[in-house]
Amino acid sequence: MTSALQAYEAALEPARRRLEQHEELRRLMAPGADPGLFHAFSIQWASLSVQLHEPLEQFLAAASRRCAELGDMKLGLSLLHVSIEAIELYARLADDTRALAQLWNGRRLPHLDLTSLLTQPITQAIRRSLEHQREIVLGPEPWAVLAAVFEIHEFLASNADRTTEQATRLLGEEVLPGLRSLRLAARMRGNGSLHRTMVEYLTAHPEHHATLVATGTRTLDLYTEFLAECCVAAFNLSSWQARQHA
Repeated sequence: MTSALQAYEAALEPARRRLEQHEELRRLMAPGADPGLFHAFSIQWASLSVQLHEPLEQFLAAASRRCAELGDMKLGLSLLHVSIEAIELYARLADDTRALAQLWNGRRLPHLDLTSLLTQPITQAIRRSLEHQREIVLGPEPWAVLAAVFEIHEFLASNADRTTEQATRLLGEEVLPGLRSLRLAARMRGNGSLHRTMVEYLTAHPEHHATLVATGTRTLDLYTEFLAECCVAAFNLSSWQARQHA
């Protein structure tokens, strides 16, 4: 790890810790977690993440053009490579939603319709997150979108193994086809263009450190709000049958 990346990650540690220590997430990852609630959360997270990630390729392409216009042709090209990875992750999230919903329908009620899951009304946190990214791309520092994308991927990659372990323990190996996006994020962390681009940019532009840290911090705070919304949606789904008999 380069000294530039070390300095950046040290500055992001408080925001990353706030996200990791979110009460509902800790409950989902606890040894005594409820399998139905965990399954419901996985479905809601994957389906709502499709909405969250859908515009990302367009944002990255726009940021690429803006960076090229500002004279940074190298970053502009790198962001195009990152956008290709974003498309792949988006597709995996949709596949995960389908697999997780099919598993749910074989075990639990209510019956879930894939189209309804993927076309849920946009949530407040998603709207705020997309507006945050739009402001970056259209603002004077479009290169900062790199930190926004990096932090979400880093969170997914760093939690892929333990989430997969928890999911398998609670739901069995049948859940694995619904976790492909996490495994993809973990692979990209090691050999994808996003991590490499982030390291290169931090090293080449130490004067942008503070802006990248601020962008990454704001992104994680918004993502914490997003996960909280996923938890609420998961509770509503997992408690449906109990409410029918109340």
